[in-house]
Amino acid sequence: MNILLVLEGNEEEALFDIARNNGFHESMNVHIINAEGSGRVAPFFQDAISNGYYDVVMCVYDVDNRISDFKSPFNEIRKKLLNILGTEEKVDAISIC
Repeated sequence: MNILLVLEGNEEEALFDIARNNGFHESMNVHIINAEGSGRVAPFFQDAISNGYYDVVMCVYDVDNRISDFKSPFNEIRKKLLNILGTEEKVDAISIC
C-alpha cells in the first residue's frame, strides 16, 4: 500500500520522524512530504490524489488553539481541502490534526 502524508511543516515532520525511526508495517510504503507552510498543504494533496500512485493520501496539520479563528492556518487549510473534496466529512477523513 502506497501512503503519502502531506505535513504542514517542521513540527509535524518532527512527529513523523519519530514514527519513521520506529518503522512502519512492512505492507506500507509510506512517503512523507513537508509542505513547508499551511498554504501549500492543499496543492500537494490535490497533486497527489490526481497522479494515481497513492492508495491513501492524508494531510497532517495543527490547530494551534485557533479553531474558532476563521482566518487561522488550520481553517485556511480546511477551506482549501473542502474546495477540493466537497464535504466536511471527506476533509475530516483525510485530516490528522
